[in-house]
Amino acid sequence: MTSVKLSKLAGLFLGAVLGDVHSLYWRFCILKPRHHWSLDDGLLSSLNTCSGKLCYSYVTELMLLLAEEVLENGQVIPESLATRFACRAKLGKDVRCYDRTLALLFRSIRRGIPWEAANREVNTLSDTSNCAAAARVTPITIYFSDLTDIIEETTKQALVTNYNEYAVEGALIYAAAQYMVIKGIVGPDLVHKLLKYVDKRAFRIRLIAIPKLLNEEPKTVAKVIGNSSKAYEAVPAAIYCYLRSGGNPLKAIKYSVSLGGNVSDIAIMASSLAAAESGISNKIFRTIRNVENSNVLLNILQSLISVKLGKSTDLSILTS
Repeated sequence: MTSVKLSKLAGLFLGAVLGDVHSLYWRFCILKPRHHWSLDDGLLSSLNTCSGKLCYSYVTELMLLLAEEVLENGQVIPESLATRFACRAKLGKDVRCYDRTLALLFRSIRRGIPWEAANREVNTLSDTSNCAAAARVTPITIYFSDLTDIIEETTKQALVTNYNEYAVEGALIYAAAQYMVIKGIVGPDLVHKLLKYVDKRAFRIRLIAIPKLLNEEPKTVAKVIGNSSKAYEAVPAAIYCYLRSGGNPLKAIKYSVSLGGNVSDIAIMASSLAAAESGISNKIFRTIRNVENSNVLLNILQSLISVKLGKSTDLSILTS
């Protein structure tokens, strides 16, 4: 594997974390689409209340736990992952921003309810068509080399929390997008090739619209694609913000904020794709070093890439 591909894989993971920490503040706000796209640095709003370090949300927390799952078991074992999520999620830490549905599921499992029964009950009571399963999928895309394996493992991890066809398809489309960007498929070609993995009309009409909207203002994009947490809106919106950014993760985050709505999840996915295209940078590394549990983040990333390479990998070579 070349240093360029190594940099792209690191960018995929750390770009997601970057999007999380730089958009966390907006999880506590309701944002409308701006009149115009903005690249104001003030849109990068982090919280440094985690022992003086930059905080991350539940997305990065679950992403780390998903990485542990595949590193320990070589695959996603649904019961194992459900238990890992439920037992390790910091539900009482406000800055993690767990939504009511995830919190209910994890607390049910903690009370001893079998995860499948808890999952069925929660998914019957709540709308789980959100993009949570998509936003955390990055470790699978890094760990597995074959797209068939990525699709299988992405489906399993999605169903652990989101027994919903839109949530699962959103995760599959986003994982396929990550895979393709690592392979160098970018720009309009990316959207065209992604359509092969689209089943639901709600995704197809939004993805097809993306190239036609690249010169439009946020309100128009939000009206056509949407900006909610629904997977069929958030995943296409993230791909839009990524393509508009030209592979610049900070621009991708700012465009996500400009779009309004479910800013943070869209920013996480858009920034990950952008950093995967451009590769990791010293600036991203410096930011990650100031994030809570940064050593854990980097050690897990190093382990994921080492498995991919089949040999020990030192991430420091990317910043030398």
